[in-house]
Amino acid sequence: MLVVVLAVFAVLFLSEGDARPKRLDDRTVLWIFLGIVVPLSAAVVEHLSLNPLLSWITVLGSVIFVLGVVVRWVARITLGKFFTYEVKVTNEHKLIRKGIYKYIRHPLYTGILLLCFGAIVLLQSSVGFMLLLIVLVPALWHRMKVEEAFLLKAFGKRYQNYMKTTKRLIPGVY
Repeated sequence: MLVVVLAVFAVLFLSEGDARPKRLDDRTVLWIFLGIVVPLSAAVVEHLSLNPLLSWITVLGSVIFVLGVVVRWVARITLGKFFTYEVKVTNEHKLIRKGIYKYIRHPLYTGILLLCFGAIVLLQSSVGFMLLLIVLVPALWHRMKVEEAFLLKAFGKRYQNYMKTTKRLIPGVY
C-alpha cells in the first residue's frame, strides 16, 4: 500500500511537466514542494517505524488521497494550456470560470492539500500532520494571496466578481 501511494505521488509530479520552470519569479513553488515532501517524508518514516495494521483509518486516508489526485487532475485538465507553475498571465489568457473553477478558485491547491492530508492519514503520522500545518498550509495560503492579487490586477472587475461567487478551497465554506 505504501509503495503504491509513493508511486502515484511520484507519477503526479513527473506527469506535470517540467518541475523546474525556466523563470521563477518567487520562491513559493519551492516552499510548496517542500511543504509536500517534508511532511510526507516524515510520515513515511513514522509509518515504517510504527508499522500499523490495515484499518478504517488506512482506508479513509486512501480515499482522501485519491480524491486529492482526482481534484488536482480535473483542475489541470480544465485549465489546459493556461496551467503554469509561475504566476503569470499571457496576452491570450482567459479567466477560467467553468468546471471545478465554477465552485472554487484554487482547486489545484485543494487537490494538493487533500492528497497530502490523505497520505498522512493513511500513514497515521502526527509528525507529518504537524509539518503539513507548519510548512504547506502557510505556503499555499501565501501563494493564493499572490495569485489573487495578480489576477485582480490582470482581470480587474471580472476577477473581483468571480471572487464574490466562489470560495478559495472548499465549495460553500472557504
